[in-house]
Amino acid sequence: GAFNMKSALAAYLAAARTLQDSGFTAGGDIVIAGVVGEIEKTQVDNYKGPGFRGYGLGTAYLIAHGGTADVAVLGEPTGLRLMAAHSGSCWFKISLKGTLVHTGHAEAVPNVIQQMNRVITALEEWIPDYQSRFTYQGVKPTVNIGSIEGGWPWRASRTPGYCNLYVDVRFPPPHHPLEIKQEVAKALEAVSREHKISPELDLYVTDQWSEVSPDEYVCRSVGDAHRQVFGEKVESVYFSWSSDANILTRHGIVAVNYGPSGGPGKETRGTMYIPNLVSCAKVYALVARDISSKTRDEVRKS
Repeated sequence: GAFNMKSALAAYLAAARTLQDSGFTAGGDIVIAGVVGEIEKTQVDNYKGPGFRGYGLGTAYLIAHGGTADVAVLGEPTGLRLMAAHSGSCWFKISLKGTLVHTGHAEAVPNVIQQMNRVITALEEWIPDYQSRFTYQGVKPTVNIGSIEGGWPWRASRTPGYCNLYVDVRFPPPHHPLEIKQEVAKALEAVSREHKISPELDLYVTDQWSEVSPDEYVCRSVGDAHRQVFGEKVESVYFSWSSDANILTRHGIVAVNYGPSGGPGKETRGTMYIPNLVSCAKVYALVARDISSKTRDEVRKS
């Protein structure tokens, strides 16, 4: 949790405290939002309740109840690099329904767990082609076969009555979730024709991508602050993960990511490197001072 992303909250607070102690008077509000439910998870099937809510739940609630801004800088750990475009994601549930019989008669009916193996193989064959066609800024969209459930573990003397596969497919700008669903459906159609099985496809999570122009003022402000702190140009980066920037941007807030890393290296994860965090707080302070000194027209004009 300290790495992703409580460390950025500490940097936000340090930046705000620095501005207060300096006697700086902001021309507008500087808002620090610490929200719940950012992590990528959702309620599905038997997994229901507050503990399974996520995918920007807190930010969505905040925006729907008056929490807004002209621009936003999120502190997801980017290794002190500027991220102006964010991946979208679709979660799919692929289902097969079986016939429940005793083990003694199992050879008389298809086994849907074995059939799902063929679905997995078809997806594994589809993934490289999908990635090559949907590569964005040199980054291939990741596809994760995240979970599988089937049958009754407590009654293995019965053939499985169902088997469900859960898949996370990332996709870049400018594509649409229904385009991604169509891609997965085509892969399933191929395995259906070859093996005479009928998987059902359900799209149960959609998180649309976001992208802001590098000419937006917030991008220039982060770039200028980074140069002041580090003496070099900020590196732009794109990953195959998403963040609450997707939700903010959809609601008219120009949102980017710029956050620390877990060590001296840009890709160190899971820990927190204090010198890196201090430098990040300096960048936040400079960005907050800069943007809050401008008029809304200046900040919103790219």
